[in-house]
Amino acid sequence: MDGYKYVRFNSDYNQMRAVSDRLCKEYNLNIVKSNSHTRGKSYAEWRDEKQGKKTVRGTIRDDIDYAISQSRSEREFAGTMKELGYEFKFYKPDGTPYEHPGLKPPGAKGYFRFRGLGQNYEYDSIRRRIIENTTVPGTPLLVEKTSSSAFNPRPNETALSSQYRLYVIRLFSYSKRSRRTKREYIPYALREDIAKLDQYIEQMDFLYQHKIGDTISLQSKKDALLSDLKHQIVERRKLYTVKERAERQNDSTLLMQAKKEISDISRKIHDIRKEIALCDAVAVSSDRVAQCLEDLSKKPELDKPKSKSEQKKRIVHKKQDMTL
Repeated sequence: MDGYKYVRFNSDYNQMRAVSDRLCKEYNLNIVKSNSHTRGKSYAEWRDEKQGKKTVRGTIRDDIDYAISQSRSEREFAGTMKELGYEFKFYKPDGTPYEHPGLKPPGAKGYFRFRGLGQNYEYDSIRRRIIENTTVPGTPLLVEKTSSSAFNPRPNETALSSQYRLYVIRLFSYSKRSRRTKREYIPYALREDIAKLDQYIEQMDFLYQHKIGDTISLQSKKDALLSDLKHQIVERRKLYTVKERAERQNDSTLLMQAKKEISDISRKIHDIRKEIALCDAVAVSSDRVAQCLEDLSKKPELDKPKSKSEQKKRIVHKKQDMTL
């Protein structure tokens, strides 16, 4: 012991790894191969991927795959991504390039680095994939075939519940599709809501159960729930007083009865508060549901098939870009 601090650097560990790999080869042992493209992820993202739910990075990767399939050059790729609502960050305000460029999806607060999206999604890899892209230019995307019988309103169905039912069906149908077999673009806002499908189903069931048809009836239902909540809280306070008196008098029968009634009222209060939260959620989400359904009814520009002359022009542009 000389009293000096023990110091090790990354280069030292790299040398240790080289020695370890050499010894493993000599004795026919397995070598642990590290993936330099693997990036850390939050617990929420890891959990969603394990449960098969859509994540933000997964959504970005889907959009990049879609844009690459529609592009023959970096310019076309950037144009397609901008049409989808993305923003890029390649240069600093002084004009110098960023070491790690990034992109920001629509509605996001910050940028995501390309290298953090995983293997084959660094910008150099995207360039290579664009060059290697051999799909036929202008191939029309598959458009969803809506069945008239599937979306017919049910008897005594209100306008708001009908909108929710239609939107939930759309979300469920999109969540079961494979982007690998169907070249169809799903809007970012819709894929964002696919992760919230269970919440939308719960809101839809609430609307059907209470026959809520518009925002006025929704507000009336919330007011009734708030009034009932206040009443139940007052009744529970009275029972707490009875419980304290029974404890002072050592009256076990009265004490057990008070505890049971308190438990029942507490359960009712919990259910009422949950329904109030559903009222607030529907009030916030109803406009979004209506807007998304309106956007889905419009045929996007990206789904328009290109004419043969436009396809030939794109092939010529591709050859020119590859020669540069």
